[in-house]
Amino acid sequence: MCSLENLYRVDRASIELARLDGMMRFIDDGTLEMLISNLSLRESASSSSIEGTRSTLDDVFRSEKIGERDEWRSRDNQEIVNYCNLSLNPC
Repeated sequence: MCSLENLYRVDRASIELARLDGMMRFIDDGTLEMLISNLSLRESASSSSIEGTRSTLDDVFRSEKIGERDEWRSRDNQEIVNYCNLSLNPC
């Protein structure tokens, strides 16, 4: 049986999802693609850290701009990017 608190949370979540759905109608495809890519990269960095990578999301963005000289960080960054690519483009 659901508690009143849980029902309230489900109701709030439904309202927020409806708001998000409404806002999505005003976002162009390029912006939507960027948002999905960035959120997926953030999730990939978080999941990869559980598996032992030491790079942060900032490290990945920085290495895309200026490269990475530190070998272990470069490998960790690549692992995060690979994880992200797999999540966006599953086999």
